[in-house]
Amino acid sequence: MNYSLDPNVLAAIAEEARQCFLEEDAPMYLQVLQEGLQQLTAGQSPDYQGLMRAAHSVKGGAGVAQMPGLSRLAHPLEDLLEAWNEGKIQGNQQETALGLLQEGLETLTELLESAQAQGMDLEPDPQLLTALTSFKGQLRQEETSAPEASSTSVSPGKVRLIRQALTSDLEACLQTLEEHLQEQRPNLHEAIALFLDECLLLGEAYSLEWLVAKIDAVSPAIDDCTHPDELRPLAKQLITELRSQRDRYLAKLDPNLDPNLDPNLNPKLDQGGSPGKSQGGSSPSPGTTSEPPQTPEKAANTTNIENTNSVPTKAPSSPSLRQQQLRIPLERMELMGSLVGELIVSHERLTLQQRQLKQASQTLRRIVQQVKPVRDDVQTLYDRLSTLDHPPQADGVNEEAGEFDLLELDRYTALHSSLQTFEELIAQVQETRLDIDIVSRELAQDLGQVRRDLDHLYDEVTTSRLVPFKIFAERFIPQLERLNRRCDKTSRLEISGENVLVDRIVLEQLQTPLTHLLNNALDHGIEAPEERRLLSKPDLAQIHLGARTEGSEVVITIADDGRGINLESVYRKALERGVLGNGVSMSQLPREMLLNLIFEPSFSTADAVSDISGRGVGMDVVRTQVQQLRGSVEVDTVPSKGTTFTIRLPLSLNLLSVLLCQIGQQLVAIPSDTVLDVLPYDDAVGMGQLFVPGERLTPGLGAMNGPEEVEQSMTWRGQVLSLSPLWDLLPYPTAATVSHRPRVVLVLRGATEPLAVAIDRIADERQLILKPFDDTVAIPPYLAGCAILGTGEAVPTILPRFLKAKLASPDPQLQETRGLSRGTEVPTILIAEDSTGARRSLERILSSAGFAVVPCRDGQEAWKKLEQRQGQVDLLVTDIEMPILNGFDLLARIRAHGSWYGLPTIVLTSRTGDRHRQKAQSLGANRYLGKPVAPAELLATIEDLLTVDHR
Repeated sequence: MNYSLDPNVLAAIAEEARQCFLEEDAPMYLQVLQEGLQQLTAGQSPDYQGLMRAAHSVKGGAGVAQMPGLSRLAHPLEDLLEAWNEGKIQGNQQETALGLLQEGLETLTELLESAQAQGMDLEPDPQLLTALTSFKGQLRQEETSAPEASSTSVSPGKVRLIRQALTSDLEACLQTLEEHLQEQRPNLHEAIALFLDECLLLGEAYSLEWLVAKIDAVSPAIDDCTHPDELRPLAKQLITELRSQRDRYLAKLDPNLDPNLDPNLNPKLDQGGSPGKSQGGSSPSPGTTSEPPQTPEKAANTTNIENTNSVPTKAPSSPSLRQQQLRIPLERMELMGSLVGELIVSHERLTLQQRQLKQASQTLRRIVQQVKPVRDDVQTLYDRLSTLDHPPQADGVNEEAGEFDLLELDRYTALHSSLQTFEELIAQVQETRLDIDIVSRELAQDLGQVRRDLDHLYDEVTTSRLVPFKIFAERFIPQLERLNRRCDKTSRLEISGENVLVDRIVLEQLQTPLTHLLNNALDHGIEAPEERRLLSKPDLAQIHLGARTEGSEVVITIADDGRGINLESVYRKALERGVLGNGVSMSQLPREMLLNLIFEPSFSTADAVSDISGRGVGMDVVRTQVQQLRGSVEVDTVPSKGTTFTIRLPLSLNLLSVLLCQIGQQLVAIPSDTVLDVLPYDDAVGMGQLFVPGERLTPGLGAMNGPEEVEQSMTWRGQVLSLSPLWDLLPYPTAATVSHRPRVVLVLRGATEPLAVAIDRIADERQLILKPFDDTVAIPPYLAGCAILGTGEAVPTILPRFLKAKLASPDPQLQETRGLSRGTEVPTILIAEDSTGARRSLERILSSAGFAVVPCRDGQEAWKKLEQRQGQVDLLVTDIEMPILNGFDLLARIRAHGSWYGLPTIVLTSRTGDRHRQKAQSLGANRYLGKPVAPAELLATIEDLLTVDHR
């Protein structure tokens, strides 16, 4: 049998080990080290054994993953923690050691992030390695013990790991090579090369310098040999020398180990190469009983348990076994979740059948009640027939009948028997109906218990995949601290929704997108400390990272309080790159469309390219990776207030409470948590406004003959909401043909404001399993998936927040007509000024120049005028200091509005200082003029802005 492996197979194994280390092991170990660093910084005593084990695991895992730079950094960090554990670091040395440990963990995090995000294996800072080595040398010089006692400084756990690797893994490699030599198999050179690679891997993983040196020394001689006869003596000599050096090393490492112990004759090594017990040579204490060899399963379960004694220990007790963890492949977890969902769907089907059985029992009960009078009539007829004087009977009649008269003996005929049988059948039907009723009630109780068990199982299966968001979010704190130092800024990460449970697999896949967003928030969004002081902002900037669940989605937001996104810069960059046509003005573009341009490939508004941002790939990567998770990313910004990115991801399996709504012949589901109110249609629109005369305002509802119209608006809790049939909000090519008026109005939670829709009726409210769609075809964003009914019917589930765009989408012809008419009208200028004299003066100047003027006493009145005119204002002139709503807040509202964000604005104020000017410009003011202003200067500025806007 040939035990050699194909190099391609070895490469695939190494790549798999690398991914496992980077995605699963390294983040867990790094979190342990960071928590220990926080405890040391706070003056607390951490679990040094756990920290040493984590550093050692990083070093060993990096060696297996073929990341030598990471391994070289983890080794001195482990030595530093080991020295701290042994009390060798005292006095002023603790501050130096703490600084080295903090810098080492930051560098370790950078190396891991670089390997995860870009696949690059960077080398650690040589100065840091030199500083760690120098500090370790200082500690050695201060030791008072003899050099020979250095072996005792190795922790028992580390001794156990090294001993296990040498007596198990190395011995398995030696025995495999021996079998190859004894059986004279072909490809000896490949077998020896594979053996050298395995030994070198062990040496680097466990820092066995003697093993690495031996392999490096013998490798040239092996490569020079081409004939198998030359290789065999060298291989045999190498096997002998390696075993001899290993025994000497183990004897020095653990004096209690028997130096004459030959590992290849050790019966305590099982076939899998795992030791059955501890390899220590000391005998158990008198109070300890010997134990049988462990099975491979038990050996695997105890691999990660630290043994603090050098003598064999007893098997873990039952509580320890319950606390152990088991790794399950993601595919199996998804299969388990899918099976639970199918069980819940099956329960819905059984519940439907139980309801049908109950309904059949009730129907049978009514039939029995209806038959009861017939039964009474049959009984009366039976009694009458038994007392009648019957005619003489034929021969063969019982002779005793002649001996008794009718009062002394009843006579029965065949009709009597039929009537009696009929009466008995009715009694049996009634008894069977009672039995069915009892079975139906018991079945309902059993199904209720099964549903409770299924809900509990569903919670357990879903919770097993979930982790608190805090565990994931805290990873970005060290990253932000490093970015602060590199960018010379000060910011703090604020985490909300720490206890929100999120799918761990989803969080791991969001690592790269959130890293890009965090980099952009600090580099692009957060201002420099000097600029923040001029804007009256605190030096310490805030970056918020939060998570929450909304219905069938998990929502993750990252927001900053920086300068926001400059929409004019985005517009200019889009023109430069050809993303937008030259004939398109900024005011013609919806604000949402303009913001989404930052997700275009190779799009960046940065003036300079740095290693943090400005390369034009970050935001494109964010959108691509989020879309691969079948999610969406949204952006919103307010000038000088900050930018918020919202990532929405669907849950893979969700038991969702939905409202089943009837629209014509179609049944749709709406998540119950998105329904704000349910109203009768007549009460919602008013009894006196049921019909809309003239032209239809809402298409798609009504038959050919005399359709009833639906109101376009309604008032709900003081708000005027647009009202449309739900079907008209869906982009279907054919409209619903409904001949009657809707009966129910639903007020739904939209993206930014409530949304009113009309439906025929509410069929039911149930908790149903939501099945997401696959990626076979493109799925509209408003469809969350399908809710499965007990009948097997798949009901589409609609997310109301995606319907607002459909509702508010303007008619292109109407917009074109309005645009033409606006071009021929007199420009309208809105004035927001609290001073009566200044307001009248501006009104006279602008009116004399031929403008239509709308004067307002403060910012709040100006905002109401904008709402009344639906943004049909050409320019705004505003003061800063006004009651109720000042000019800064008015400008911020306008720039954050979806339609009026591009309104040209002139700030006219007596505050001519740099702080007020920069504040206004950061909020998006187009011009900043001081009072008093010359009429010619004001009119020239207005003409310039209107010309640019119409261009």
